[in-house]
Amino acid sequence: MLFFVLAFFTACGRDRAEKGEETQTTGATASWVPPDGKYERVQINGITVPMVQVMEKGTVVLVDTDGVKPRTWEEEFKRKGNIAPGTFDLHKTNTNKNDTFSDDEVDRQGLWVIDSKGNITQK
Repeated sequence: MLFFVLAFFTACGRDRAEKGEETQTTGATASWVPPDGKYERVQINGITVPMVQVMEKGTVVLVDTDGVKPRTWEEEFKRKGNIAPGTFDLHKTNTNKNDTFSDDEVDRQGLWVIDSKGNITQK
């Protein structure tokens, strides 16, 4: 019986991998990494922000905190270390307001997790 249960879960995981779906494991539960795209009115550590943009298969999330259009991205969460998909360990703030994060310093390190709706919480 155990063999059949293990075979079923292995086949399900293989099907998800073939479809390009990524999972992250948090303890005993798994959650889906949201597809790349823009998500409106999501929460970051309990605070609602106007929009986030998930990019690069969930390794980067840009955050619009002011809601002004055209969109500007004031914060960035990034997965840099060897951590699970859907988790981030670096945070940057666009302090020089030049619409790029490559020249901004990392201002926080930690571990954040994104859920399937685009909400980000600190772990």
